[in-house]
Amino acid sequence: MAVRLLTTLTVVATLGAVACRGDAPRPGELRGMVFPDPLPKTDFTLTDTEGTPFAFVPETEGYVTLLFFGYTYCPDICPVHMANIAAVLRKLPPQVSGRVKVVMVTVDPERDTPERLRQWLDNFDRSFVGLIGPPDEVGPIQLSFRLPPAVKQETGETDYLMGHAAQVLAFTTDNRAHVIYPSGTRQTDWAHDLPLLVRRTMTRATCATLLLGALASAACADRTDRIPVATSGDLSVYDAYAPASAAPDVASLYFTVVNGGTADDTLLGIRVVDGKAELHDVVTDGGLTRMQHVPALPIPAGGTVRLAPGGYHAMFTELRAPLEVGQTVPVALVFARGGTVRFAAPVLTYTEVVERLEEGTAR
Repeated sequence: MAVRLLTTLTVVATLGAVACRGDAPRPGELRGMVFPDPLPKTDFTLTDTEGTPFAFVPETEGYVTLLFFGYTYCPDICPVHMANIAAVLRKLPPQVSGRVKVVMVTVDPERDTPERLRQWLDNFDRSFVGLIGPPDEVGPIQLSFRLPPAVKQETGETDYLMGHAAQVLAFTTDNRAHVIYPSGTRQTDWAHDLPLLVRRTMTRATCATLLLGALASAACADRTDRIPVATSGDLSVYDAYAPASAAPDVASLYFTVVNGGTADDTLLGIRVVDGKAELHDVVTDGGLTRMQHVPALPIPAGGTVRLAPGGYHAMFTELRAPLEVGQTVPVALVFARGGTVRFAAPVLTYTEVVERLEEGTAR
């Protein structure tokens, strides 16, 4: 696929150009947001999914450590971050991926039991560490890393979402966070930066091996053509995918609408058979990221509107059963001018969804 070729070539360029040098990354080399003053790796101890105390500093010593505060009922930001990181780690040579440790601290201990958090993380990578602690402990930990504590966002009598910081902190082996990765960080960005962050632990022989392996992978990469999943008049729908449910009755839907006509249109709503669907946007306010209902979505004449991770998306609620890989979800989009456009969205893993969406964007 095109995204695999792009990711592999990014790794090749990174390794060939800078991975075998011993100097620190120059300004502008990293695609994450670089701190003017690196953050120290504050020590804290929480409980992991096996019920064992996990002391953050000693347990991550010698690793590039990616630290994230999220929760398993999150329909968009959290699973997309984990899926992107997991997908890139699988493509990187083991000499790089083996030096990266991913730690997620739940901000929703009320629902994120150890069993649930472990099962959720295993959907992405079994090596990812999940940590649980009471809010009065997790809140100060977030503040120590200059992140606002998470807040509960009520959506019904019993349902709620969490507003939380959507950034991933990246600590290098000097126990400092030099860079932070916001929501929307793409796989190509991770593939570019992770070798840079790890490289100071590599020998020149290791770098040569990695470069040869990456070149071989690039030679074998392929791509698929992009075709619409539905058309109606001037409207075409592309890249429609639903990730398998990370929570029992909540899921997301992503797709792209192209208006090839000369008149503006508006997406008024989404209908599904076994549940409800709403248009949402991801908004950030005061350092906290949350979901916001969107009553209608303009589709300008001659324009393209993408519903993708970290932005506009459809959110399924009150599902009768969790979405499982291999299913298809019948969807009806209701437009002001174009009427109803129907299609079936395949249910894939989060990793497959984000890879295919990035591939569609690259073409």
